[in-house]
Amino acid sequence: MIQAKGKYLSVQIKGIEEYANKLASMVQQMPREQFNSIVKTQSELLQSKLKNAYQPYVNTGELQRSISIYQRKKKDQYFTYYIGPQYSGNKSQQVNGKSAAGNAAHFLEYGTVDRYVSNKSKGGVSLGKGRQYGAKSYRGRVAPIGLIRRTVQENYNSIAGALVNNISKAIEKWYKQNGLKTIK
Repeated sequence: MIQAKGKYLSVQIKGIEEYANKLASMVQQMPREQFNSIVKTQSELLQSKLKNAYQPYVNTGELQRSISIYQRKKKDQYFTYYIGPQYSGNKSQQVNGKSAAGNAAHFLEYGTVDRYVSNKSKGGVSLGKGRQYGAKSYRGRVAPIGLIRRTVQENYNSIAGALVNNISKAIEKWYKQNGLKTIK
């Protein structure tokens, strides 16, 4: 029923609550574990691509081994996986018996400013607490490479497309198994 009230229209739809409740119950019955598996598979694919992107920068292998997938702990309707380096305060992080600290990942991602250290052999004296006096040695600069951002951008369309395609297929299969008509 549609009524005009001053400048506004009032719309009243009967029976919409019934459909909303049916839709909500259908969502609860859908194959959530299958959706989670689809998202996890695509996350693992991105993890693999990110590890490959770090390959030219391998020195000790710790950073590359530290690339991991973390599943969001919060229990809600979302399937969230975080992919990236594991940071640790020490080298106790282990992957296959080898150290896997990703503490240097931000240097490759964002770069550094020019770095200097006090050089005692050139007459420099450290005063403690980060202060120094005298000659300094130039330690260099790391240019930003942006491996994580670049890898995500390069693979976004293929991974997002695979997610949409696989989840759509899972929903269609569920619809057919439950005797429902698919929505096109």
